[in-house]
Amino acid sequence: MGARTIRRYAKGGLTAANCTVSVWEGFQATVDNIVEFNRHLTEHADLIRPVQTTKDIFTAKEEGKTGLSSAFKMSMPSKTRLVM
Repeated sequence: MGARTIRRYAKGGLTAANCTVSVWEGFQATVDNIVEFNRHLTEHADLIRPVQTTKDIFTAKEEGKTGLSSAFKMSMPSKTRLVM
């Protein structure tokens, strides 16, 4: 995600998006991705805001911003194999 993508979110009227901060990356690369994600939230606060709940998403929409959440896709960042 970069500034260009964030501007496209705003132009397209996107209400919310879930951003993957880790798929196969190891621990340090994942931390770096999270730091970058948080930096974007700060640098582009006029266009995006963090969201965790549906209420946050509605607030983002009322503010004319895109709400962003972050998530992992795999357990690689924890360096642990999760067995269920």
